[in-house]
Amino acid sequence: MSSQPLVLRSNGNLFKGTKGHQCGVISNTFKLRLPDKEYYHYDRDLYESIVSTSFMGSNVAIIGIRKWDKKKQQEGEQIKNPSRTVAVIERLQTFTAPQEFNPRGVFDGGVNFFTLKNMSQSKTFEVSMSDGKFIDFTVTMNLVGKINPSRDISRFKQNQGGNMEHVVTLVQVYMRHEMSLKYYCPPTSKFYFKSGESSNLRHGLELWPAIFQSVRLGRDDLYLNIDTGVGVFYGQDLAQVCHQFLYGSTFRLQDLILEEPEESRASPFTREKLKRDWDALTRFIKGLQVSVNFKTTKRYPRRKIVGLYPKAGRYQFVLEKADKKEKRVVTVEEYYQLMYGQRMKCPDAIGVVTRKDPFSVIPIEFCRLSQQMYKKVLDPENTSLVLQRATRKPHDRFRAIEAARVSLWVPSSHAKLMCPKAECAGSLPRSGLNAEISPRPMQIPARKLPSLGITFGGGKTEPTNSGQWNMRDKKYYQPGYVSEWVVINFTNEKGIEQIVKGLVECCHTRGVFRRRGVGETAETGRLHLPRILPGNPQIVEQALGQVERDVKSQCFSWANNRYKDSAMKDAALGDMSNHFMVIAFLPFHAAEIRQKIKHWGDTNGFMTQCIRQKEPNSSRNKFNDQYFNNLGLKINAKVGGVNFCPVDPSLQQCKSTPTMIVGADVGHASPGVQRPSLASVVFSVDNTFSRYRALARLQQGRLEAIADLKKMMVDAIGIFNGSNNCIPERIVFFRDGVSEGEFSRVRDSEVEAIHDAIREVGQILSKKGIKLTRSPPKLTFVTVGKRHHLKFFAQSRDSVDQPPQGLVVDSEVISPLYPNFYLQSHAGMLGTRKSSHYTVLHNENEPFDADFVQGLAYSLCHLQARATKGVSIPAPVAYADLVCSRVEFHFSKQDLEFLDSREEVNIEEWEKRFQSAKQGMYFV
Repeated sequence: MSSQPLVLRSNGNLFKGTKGHQCGVISNTFKLRLPDKEYYHYDRDLYESIVSTSFMGSNVAIIGIRKWDKKKQQEGEQIKNPSRTVAVIERLQTFTAPQEFNPRGVFDGGVNFFTLKNMSQSKTFEVSMSDGKFIDFTVTMNLVGKINPSRDISRFKQNQGGNMEHVVTLVQVYMRHEMSLKYYCPPTSKFYFKSGESSNLRHGLELWPAIFQSVRLGRDDLYLNIDTGVGVFYGQDLAQVCHQFLYGSTFRLQDLILEEPEESRASPFTREKLKRDWDALTRFIKGLQVSVNFKTTKRYPRRKIVGLYPKAGRYQFVLEKADKKEKRVVTVEEYYQLMYGQRMKCPDAIGVVTRKDPFSVIPIEFCRLSQQMYKKVLDPENTSLVLQRATRKPHDRFRAIEAARVSLWVPSSHAKLMCPKAECAGSLPRSGLNAEISPRPMQIPARKLPSLGITFGGGKTEPTNSGQWNMRDKKYYQPGYVSEWVVINFTNEKGIEQIVKGLVECCHTRGVFRRRGVGETAETGRLHLPRILPGNPQIVEQALGQVERDVKSQCFSWANNRYKDSAMKDAALGDMSNHFMVIAFLPFHAAEIRQKIKHWGDTNGFMTQCIRQKEPNSSRNKFNDQYFNNLGLKINAKVGGVNFCPVDPSLQQCKSTPTMIVGADVGHASPGVQRPSLASVVFSVDNTFSRYRALARLQQGRLEAIADLKKMMVDAIGIFNGSNNCIPERIVFFRDGVSEGEFSRVRDSEVEAIHDAIREVGQILSKKGIKLTRSPPKLTFVTVGKRHHLKFFAQSRDSVDQPPQGLVVDSEVISPLYPNFYLQSHAGMLGTRKSSHYTVLHNENEPFDADFVQGLAYSLCHLQARATKGVSIPAPVAYADLVCSRVEFHFSKQDLEFLDSREEVNIEEWEKRFQSAKQGMYFV
């Protein structure tokens, strides 16, 4: 089944709800006014141009940038690196053919080039990047067509179409060019960084403030989205960066005299520490582009770091003169003195390897980094520093946004006509676009949804207070039960018995009870204090294995004495295994121990709960009632209970018909780490929509589509059928992690995969002689996005404030492409709250109108089992995120180390060692 084609609409009532009371908010968006001019559009890539021919009409255009093969005197491979292509086009316009580019055009670094001048239908240029004696690149341009932004927007407003996709690209590229004149802008990024206002972090890193600017297409007009942000960069002096990473103290070049671990004659302990430092530093700087930090008349291109080398100044190589008549052996120290007049201060310090064949090394003291972002995972201390400096209250952020607008846009008399009372309006005079921006942020009509009630055990319902509620003096909506539990103490913490007693009393007070077989109830199965066993952090597997053997032996002995029927005995053993809980007390720093425990529990079907020791030297007692309540929420969900249930008409409507709610996501490895990605599908198995099961599959790294979605959905529907004796009539699928540029692909591939799964389930049941009494499940497919920069502010008398919880925005700034809305479902206290963006890509269910989908999403945000407050995304989406974050727990430590040591990622090898989780809500 294919989805309907995209239709651009303006001034339409696109999925607009009515529930709640009306309110208004201010957003960080500003209306744009575009000039009535014609711009000529050129496209860089032939294949892309052919694809877009039907949309553009005639005159397909190309910019082809190819490297010139000097030996064969012909065109070589096509250049696709954004940084390189930008440099080539810049050289073309300023040096090779400035007369052809007057006024200058703008290039996006990818496939688009725009100019006010009509050069010709097709033209090829030969570009030299040095002195003009040699051709380095050839650039071929073919005309695509003309774009008139003002005319296209007018047609769009009148529902007459309009080439709005390319209008947005045109304006974005021109604005990017204007911003690049003032700030550093990485290729293809919409962030613009202010290097002169940086602040220092740890490990030689720096925090740069940034401005975000993006052109967006709203319901009936273009607007500019402006936001603030930060970026983490490496410092410019590589020697100081490395010193800070290793020592964090006052810089001394002599400290960078490091021996290669394999060549060191130090003691084993010292050699092991040296190896850790060497490997960590190599990972930290590998892949960076480095140049020299001194001025030279000779061309010295940037080179990529591939490794480290000890005593760089002492390395010897053969130096050959240009005429190839004379050769001699020199050291790196002698070479830099001879060729560049630079005397080394410390020849024994390390250097960086930039090429292995032929071998090339640069002394660390001559290395310079230039504007290179840090894209790896930050350590906890740097993460804390970034959050402290980047977090801003609403009024502070709003002032920064206003300041960014004023700094980017110069006053213009014509722009003042848009708002005569404005103190400042602006335009872009230098870029050639002459666009004008409204001086006032957009005021958006919105609604605030009614607060939800929360139902607890015994049918007790209470309203939420600012989106929050308290479990004090309340029981769980449906308490779970444990068959057996045990505590393993891997710490030297004193008073463990009292901590365990407090946790047990908290769980029992909320209704959690002990059950073996089918005899006990909440009233009769009183919780007992679990056994506390000592655990050695050096041999974690031994302690876990002993617990597993003891518990299985006890459960078998109990079931053997209790039941004579083998079927009843097996059922009791299975039930006890599924509700067995291991609580582990861990040291404060215990990531490796936790990985081993979670791997053991998840893959063997035992529920685990880790409790971390309080922070060293901390006098605060974290083991209080609030802490026990938080642990109790997680434990009850893991052993099959339901903590609470929101009261909402949309949720009630789903309960009246068999409905399966699904959350899905794809998790990728950290930047710079070569691993497969993990796709997760989490789905409800009862009508409280609080009990979920999870499926996880490995797939090719960085692949955003869920490759095995059909098989996963077949399994999910089968498990739902096993739990409810029927297949769902409705499937509501919430998909996380999809950008707007991928909507069409997701709509065409993943929606189709789900329909294929539904058909296959019908065929499977038919072969078993089971006839469906109802029609096949109908699908509603909704994406959930958080990676946007729209902020909404509640307006007070003299300032702005946080947007209210329950805020819904479904007008003005929404996209005209699909039914979509913004929902503020949580009441965050730090920084400025960000709403989630929901887009309905496919909807077969009736009457799933705007009010229904908005209400359902809002209520699901109040069903996160481990939070007594509304969260930012629906519970199944949050659970899918959690499953993706636990990818390491599917492998043993030995397997993970082995797989990570391989130079290339072999997906089949990873899949062989991947172990699936065997329990219910193990991920909470």
